[in-house]
Amino acid sequence: SAADDMSAVVPSQPNDPQE
Repeated sequence: SAADDMSAVVPSQPNDPQE
């Protein structure tokens, strides 16, 4: 989710929508 989006540029799984 949010934590994954910060570290990973390409999400391997659907991340939560954030700005």
